[in-house]
Amino acid sequence: MRQGSVTRGTKSGTIAVMRRLALVFVSLLAGAACDDSVDVISRTDLVINTPVDGASVFSLTPMSFSATATNPVGITSIALQAGSVVVQTCPNTSDLAFTCTTMVNLPDIAAQIQNGMLHLQATATDAKKLTKTTGINVTVTPILVSFTAPVASGSPPLATVTGTGPIALSVQSELPVTSVDVTTSTGLPVVGNLSAGGPYSATLDWPVQVGIGMFTLDAKATDTQGHTGTASLALQVNCATDADCSPQVCCVSRGTCVGAGATTCQ
Repeated sequence: MRQGSVTRGTKSGTIAVMRRLALVFVSLLAGAACDDSVDVISRTDLVINTPVDGASVFSLTPMSFSATATNPVGITSIALQAGSVVVQTCPNTSDLAFTCTTMVNLPDIAAQIQNGMLHLQATATDAKKLTKTTGINVTVTPILVSFTAPVASGSPPLATVTGTGPIALSVQSELPVTSVDVTTSTGLPVVGNLSAGGPYSATLDWPVQVGIGMFTLDAKATDTQGHTGTASLALQVNCATDADCSPQVCCVSRGTCVGAGATTCQ
């Protein structure tokens, strides 16, 4: 009987010790989870503000490159990198949230642009010397095209025209431009081969050359090496007279064509 009691007592003691060790282990883990000094993964939130991922940037316009990092223990620096070139390093002393910004002259890093694509990367270092990195890709275009007339407004932007008026484009290019063409989204030519040296403009009879209704105008400029730049414009063409709608008639109040013989704008 005594031997059995000793055995049971030994087992109970062993179990008690194991339980105490388990509690100590759990306490150590809990303390480690609350102790910043044992971090092995950076808790930094890092975002590239500009440009946005997938953006198209013009090669001759300085590009704004900006990133913001936040960390509860503080950020000590942010490095901005284009391809393999570090274009800016911003040191920081104590801020928990910190932004680094620079302007990048794209011709200076032309070797980093591969097949028209440029990889941008930001790396933030926190007060514990842990790092966090994020990256995006942008398209670098050698031609920048935009519509300057007619002027679009509202959200989403829409240009409204009637009768006869101008169409004009701004075209910037590294190389000489050989052609500028404008078509509708259905492929209908609107303006072909505008003056290669500019100004890139013409006067259109909108109802005759485009039609009445909603359209999208697509402009394309081409340089001497075959590079192209494009731009689009949402367009509403309204009628002004019955001649714009023949053989239908113009509902002037709505700017739309209605069936011949209609007495009201239905």
